[in-house]
Amino acid sequence: MDLREKCDKRMLYNLDAELDDIRGFKVIEGNNMLLVERLQDTSKYINSEILVVKSWNKAIHSERFFKVIKAPKKIFFDPKYQHSVLYDTDMEVIEGDLIYINHLESLNSYIYTFKDKIYHTIKYDNIQCVIRGEEVIPINGYVLLSPIKASRQALEHKIEYLHPNDAVVERIGIPNRDYKRNWSFETKGLRRRDKNLWMDSGYEEMKAGSRVRVYGNIAFTGMERDAYVVPLEMPEHRILKKPYLITHRPRIQCIIE
Repeated sequence: MDLREKCDKRMLYNLDAELDDIRGFKVIEGNNMLLVERLQDTSKYINSEILVVKSWNKAIHSERFFKVIKAPKKIFFDPKYQHSVLYDTDMEVIEGDLIYINHLESLNSYIYTFKDKIYHTIKYDNIQCVIRGEEVIPINGYVLLSPIKASRQALEHKIEYLHPNDAVVERIGIPNRDYKRNWSFETKGLRRRDKNLWMDSGYEEMKAGSRVRVYGNIAFTGMERDAYVVPLEMPEHRILKKPYLITHRPRIQCIIE
């Protein structure tokens, strides 16, 4: 089977069949697509008749928390092929997992209604982290961070604020082995696109508790410009016990001792 036969079909399931159970849908291996059930309803933030904000950003309040109903056993990566995942990485999701996906995938994904429940089909590389019990697992090369408090003196006053470029590593996912994109334009040539990216860059030393400097700014509200580190959850619909920031490993510039 060549690449085109393996990946060109975008639909996952036999939607013409009369099914009594959503699990009767079949995943097509090689399409890197999952069937997920929407668990989070943020429509009250999107469709409110009371809220009037000129800078309103619908993506920030999109539904991003889902339960995995069907997942392929493996994912397909080829940097030259259109429907490949974006990162050469491990398949870490299993059926029944709770997941967070990125904002744009939530808005652009296919949506199905089945027995009064809402389902989406999403690509594997749009998953940011998996929640299993009390464990939060970043995948697809993401890193979870927590903010650092900083202060400066202004005359007699001490002003405290959250550091705009530094954060503390909370949880680290399995590094991606390769990427479809070249990150070097964002890091001014400090990164190169090869399969030994992290070993060559010394990132095997990064661990939970490391203080790191990130490329660009940290977005604490989700609206800051030039921000590559963003909140995993917005405060108004937080599910996890503590707030996290999230970014990709290539956007971490260095470890600060």
